[in-house]
Amino acid sequence: MVTILRTCADVIHLAHIWLQFRLAYVSRESLVVVGCGKLVWDARDVASHYLRSIKGFWFDLFVILPVPQVHHLRKKHTQLESMTLLRC
Repeated sequence: MVTILRTCADVIHLAHIWLQFRLAYVSRESLVVVGCGKLVWDARDVASHYLRSIKGFWFDLFVILPVPQVHHLRKKHTQLESMTLLRC
C-alpha cells in the first residue's frame, strides 16, 4: 500500500518537474526596483535556469528516486526465493 502511495506521489512530482521546465521566471538582473521584474519566457533560458538552480532540478530528481519501491521489490523477491528453497 505504501509503495502505491509513494508511486502516486512520484507521478505528481514528475508533473511538477515538467511544469518547472515550462513556467517563466523573474530575471534577477531586472529586480533593481522591488516589484518590477522582467519575466523570462524563452524555453531554452527557462530550462537552463531550472537546471542550474541549487534547489531546482537536481533536488527534485533526488526526491523522486524510487528507493522505497526498489527496497520493497527486493524484499518480495527475497521472500519468494526463500519460499522456493523451502519447497525443495
